[in-house]
Amino acid sequence: MLNGGLRNLTLANGFIQGGVTNNGSGVYSGGGFANGIYFSGNAPLNVLASRLSISGCSVYGIYLLNGNSTVVEACAVRTVGGYGIVASTIKSCAAMDCGNTAIYGDEVSDSRGQCSGSSSGLYAITAQNCNGYSGSGSGLVATTAQNCYGQSTSGDGLDTTTAQNCYGQSTSSYGLSIGGNALNCYGVSTSGYGLYAIAAQNCSGYSSGNGDGIYTTTAQNCYGYSGGTGIGLFASKTASGCYGYCLSGTGLSAFIANSCSGTSLNVTHNLNSY
Repeated sequence: MLNGGLRNLTLANGFIQGGVTNNGSGVYSGGGFANGIYFSGNAPLNVLASRLSISGCSVYGIYLLNGNSTVVEACAVRTVGGYGIVASTIKSCAAMDCGNTAIYGDEVSDSRGQCSGSSSGLYAITAQNCNGYSGSGSGLVATTAQNCYGQSTSGDGLDTTTAQNCYGQSTSSYGLSIGGNALNCYGVSTSGYGLYAIAAQNCSGYSSGNGDGIYTTTAQNCYGYSGGTGIGLFASKTASGCYGYCLSGTGLSAFIANSCSGTSLNVTHNLNSY
């Protein structure tokens, strides 16, 4: 543990190994270290952690706090009972088998996080080229996500405000949940919505259960599939150039459908759709 308020510090080229293990159900126990690298007190400034390997700690792996000039790059963390890596900027890192959020940062790129519990695999303001997995929380959570993948068993696969070239997968919740715009995205769910967004463009959504394949306000050039009683593609306002398929119900539902098609249409204003 390092006291807070430190600045202009580099930690590089080493490893910390404790004896903590996960019993397979998210209970971490064993001897060794509580933390790998942990700052207490005031937030550190201008701190870089690079090429470090940390494993078997009961609480934190690398904890530098976010919102400051702290950078973690090319580090590996495995089997820690709390957060895996926390910093402002995180690059080219992996944190696996973590009891809490595996990777937590402001800007995260080329990184992978896996949480064994109900927290997120990866959490960021901006995530690029990242992968997140969680057992019961959201696989990946970000304000902006690009080229990212999120997976969860019972939480959302990927939860973000804007997404581009992203993929989300969930067993019982939303595969991909987007509070704003989705571009070139794909969401899959076993029983929930495949893809949920305010506006979807060039997207695909798939639900093998009773959820909707795609649920959105506006859709353009999108494809939605539902394998149960859900709707293949639902657009509360406008769908353009879209296709919806449902195994036993409505393929496509929209207030205005322009140049759309589906197995069964439920459209208020139909423009060249069939």
